Amino acid sequence: MNRQYRGIQAIQSTWSDLPATRHPDLTTEPTKYMIECHSLPGLADPTGQTPGGVDGLIINLHGEFEEQNSTTDKAALRSFSRTFILGPGGPGSPKSE
Repeated sequence: MNRQYRGIQAIQSTWSDLPATRHPDLTTEPTKYMIECHSLPGLADPTGQTPGGVDGLIINLHGEFEEQNSTTDKAALRSFSRTFILGPGGPGSPKSE
């Protein structure tokens, strides 16, 4: 968060310095993850047709992964949490298929 990089080469260099990780396969090891999903009312309607807003989803994802230490060649168990808010896109925005 406190580092900023500009340009392809600076970003690629930083990306390659990140430690190698291994995330469990969600389909074969689902117990390594916790996923919560709830409706989220009142999101802004990008079309402006619903002044009170529209419903979206808030998804919380918690899990674990192994981080490889390049100097000791040992893996450390780490955890992560991510939150995603899903709502409608604006008119003319790209559509996912």
